[in-house]
Amino acid sequence: KLIQLNDVTGEAEEVSIAIQGIIASCVLPPFELRSSRPNKAKQLAHARQSITITGLGSKSFDNIVQNCRHMYTMFIPEFISKYRDAGNGGAIESPALTASSCFFTPVKQASGFNVVSINPELDPHGILGKVDATKWVHTEDNKVGYYIQTSHADQNRQVDKAPKLNIGDIVEIQASMLSLPSKGTYTVKLILRSIVLLDGHLT
Repeated sequence: KLIQLNDVTGEAEEVSIAIQGIIASCVLPPFELRSSRPNKAKQLAHARQSITITGLGSKSFDNIVQNCRHMYTMFIPEFISKYRDAGNGGAIESPALTASSCFFTPVKQASGFNVVSINPELDPHGILGKVDATKWVHTEDNKVGYYIQTSHADQNRQVDKAPKLNIGDIVEIQASMLSLPSKGTYTVKLILRSIVLLDGHLT
C-alpha cells in the first residue's frame, strides 16, 4: 500500500490521490439480484463499486496516467518485472484509469478493521443482506464516500446514496494504491475511496 509518515504522530498513513476525469463506465449501487438461485446470492459477496474515467485526449489527464504508472515503480523493486497494470480502462482508446472497491471483506482478512452497517440508501431492497455474514463483512475499508460539488467550488456536499452518474459526467475520484499478489504476479490497483460529481449538466 502507498503510505506516508505523519510529521506530527510519526505514524504511517494511507496516501490518497485525487483524479479528475470524464466517466467512461461505472458500476455503482444499488445492485440488483436478477435471479433467486443460491449461486447468484453468493456472487454478491464479490460485488464491487467501480468507475473508469478518461480525459478524452486531455494532456493533464494523460500526465496523471503517466504519474500513476511511475508510482507503480515505488513498490517493491524486485517485483517490478512481475507487475501487471490494472489501472487501464481496457478497450477505451483514450488513456483511462479504473478505481474500484470490494463491498465485502472475507472474515479471515478483516482483522483490524471495524465492521460497519451497510447504508440502507445504498441497498434499499436489502439485497446485500443476503450475503453470508459468517464469511463476509462490510468494513470501514470497504466504504466509498459520495459527494456533489456545491456552488462553492471548494466545498462538497456528502450524500447518503450514490448520485445518478452517467457516461460523460465530470467527476473527481479519490483513490489509494495497493499491490496484491495475483496468479504468480503482482497487480497494482487503485482502490476507490470517494467520488465527487463535479458537473453532470452535459448528460
